Amino acid sequence: MAFIQSQTASFACRHRCPSALQGIELCRRRNTCCFGTDRKSLSIRVKPLGSSIARKSSFWKQRIVCSLTRFAETLMLLYALLLAGGGVAGYVKVKSTASVISGVVSGLLLLYAWYEKSIPVALVVSLVLVVVSAIRFSKSKKFMPAGLLGIVSVGASLLFALALRA
Repeated sequence: MAFIQSQTASFACRHRCPSALQGIELCRRRNTCCFGTDRKSLSIRVKPLGSSIARKSSFWKQRIVCSLTRFAETLMLLYALLLAGGGVAGYVKVKSTASVISGVVSGLLLLYAWYEKSIPVALVVSLVLVVVSAIRFSKSKKFMPAGLLGIVSVGASLLFALALRA
């Protein structure tokens, strides 16, 4: 967490940056938030100066946007673990090397997206998984695993798209 001092308050950036100014600039580029660390500014959110959200929206709407972004970042990690675990389980149960390779590769891509806080990468991975699972479901007509993966991937894609739009 990067910190920056000003005359009125000190702010903390939730991104991993070597310096405070880089953290604040990263927040401005990604249209995300900085939080005040002193008592007065704990309830004040700083949005990028030119963003339409900063000009038009209320404090509560901005809190929802930040909560949605945090939830999407947490979902990335859970989704990555689910995919990697499913790939390993498919290999153990049926000795399917394609299952373990696709599960682990998808999981690693989502772990990368989680580490970099990159919602667009997670959105692309989940959309690719939606298409792949739809193709597999149309061929096999079996709910497990293609149908379940498709439903989970559609839900994750919708959440990532909402977080990206916010």
